[in-house]
Amino acid sequence: MSLREAVEQAFTAGGADAPHLLDPGGRIRRLSFGGTAMVAKRCPAEAARRELACATRARQLLRANPIDAPIELRVVVPDLVDLTGGACALVAADLGETLAAHRADAARWLPRPVVEVMLRGLLDAGIEWSGFVPRNLFVRDAGLYAIDWEDARFCDSPAGPDEVTVAKWDVGWSDVYRSDPGFRARFSPRRSVDGSPLDDFEVNLRELTAPGATGTAIRTRGAELTLRSELYAPVLTGDLTPAELGHLADELLPAPWSVFHTALTAWARPRLGDAGYAALLSTVCRAVGPLTAGYDATTALPTRWIRALLLSVDEATPDQRGAEPLGVLVERMTSLAGHTGLEAAERRAGVAEAILVRVCDLVVAALDLDGLQLLLRGSLAQGVVTGRSDVDFELSGPAHPRGHAGAEALVVGALASFGITAEATVGRPVEADLCDPGAGTTRDLHEWMELRRPGSAAHDPGWLDAVIRADPAGLAIRQSEYERAGREHSAKYLWFEARAALARVVMRATPSVPPVTVPDQFAALPELLGHDDARELRAVVLGALDQRELDHADPARCADLRGRLDTIRERHGLPGPA
Repeated sequence: MSLREAVEQAFTAGGADAPHLLDPGGRIRRLSFGGTAMVAKRCPAEAARRELACATRARQLLRANPIDAPIELRVVVPDLVDLTGGACALVAADLGETLAAHRADAARWLPRPVVEVMLRGLLDAGIEWSGFVPRNLFVRDAGLYAIDWEDARFCDSPAGPDEVTVAKWDVGWSDVYRSDPGFRARFSPRRSVDGSPLDDFEVNLRELTAPGATGTAIRTRGAELTLRSELYAPVLTGDLTPAELGHLADELLPAPWSVFHTALTAWARPRLGDAGYAALLSTVCRAVGPLTAGYDATTALPTRWIRALLLSVDEATPDQRGAEPLGVLVERMTSLAGHTGLEAAERRAGVAEAILVRVCDLVVAALDLDGLQLLLRGSLAQGVVTGRSDVDFELSGPAHPRGHAGAEALVVGALASFGITAEATVGRPVEADLCDPGAGTTRDLHEWMELRRPGSAAHDPGWLDAVIRADPAGLAIRQSEYERAGREHSAKYLWFEARAALARVVMRATPSVPPVTVPDQFAALPELLGHDDARELRAVVLGALDQRELDHADPARCADLRGRLDTIRERHGLPGPA
């Protein structure tokens, strides 16, 4: 059997993972070939060739410029094996367990002064390698063996490390020394992105927090967040350290969620202290569950991770307004599944609003996004969320008139982890019944009538009120673009037009501060329409709600409700669908 056949068999048969290597993606396999224990790492061909080239060059430079240290640094240069399908494997001898598995011993073998000497030796040889951390190092045969050189950078003269490299050194070695090693103070890292473009984490950090920021500013902020999130904390024996959990977040989560994990934990840590922070991470790890190869790391795990992270941070850092914990609210929302009728819709809306507010608060706080307002739209704004309704919202402001897409996507994903379907700005109506004087900001008429901020039961468009100057009474008697497109014969459309008629009645009569929630609008109807028509419109709205919640609406019942709604509109001079 050739080496290639042995490697392919190891991956096909799903051989054992290399011990103590954080390999959630299942890229690493142990195998035996020719009586020798080996480790194979599967990579895309280009990445494999780059890593091999980096390891080869690093070994050449260190042979020419040996480091004067108590232990010899030996570069592991793997063999490259082409695999079926275009991938490659990097194969090397199995060196056993990394220093990350023997932290107490590592602290004795490699005290801080020795590590500093070796780091300076690498730099003096023209090698900047952020991977000089315990998980890539092995002590064996009186030597220090180093693997995974894919992140190494080289220069012809002594190298100066950038702040990300030094931050990774501090984070990685903090687990060994059980404290911050402080290499940042000893190496004066450069603050520049010259020759090193932003990585996926940094690109997403910029998109989420400061799209106009320079690369240098983003790199600095990313390093600061990572240090605050991942430096050692006194976790229980057997628990993942902050650095290990951060490494897994980078490996397992989509880049925006990896940024959010880092930002939210960095936000929480100074509020909890190191002991409280360690307890928080332990809670997250237990709730997330398996973090090993072979587990579904592409769909279920990220969802469980974000859910666990949000619930744990919320519980550890209570809402200062005294709101109930997220976990309690989520359980209550789950308990409402299958319940129908107005009372259930009102309760569901109240719980959904509370969950949305807390999630948005955590996202905005973690990413330090000043100037955004949470605006509620649709049936959530009207205080009646059916079992089929999305939770409609936006995080917008003068600097983000079309919503902050990145923050909104995080909120939508977070709500999905709780089983709540939501739509943000991307799901807004496209009709433009209202606009600002420059026509840059537009709104659908019905959306405008529903807008409110959390905690308010009245029409409250927030920052938009100063941008779009609308006449509420005039809007109430004006047909919208959506209505001019014609009536749809569906229960969903019937539910929309019934709520629209109700909103028009109230907004026309009380244009200054019209109530937006359906219960408050119902309360105002007798004085506005008289008792008989108030009772009739209420019955039509509730009938439309009932039909909307059915798996299969009754066409005859819907037709009857539409006819009764048309009669009310005609009697009171209200527009409707064409």
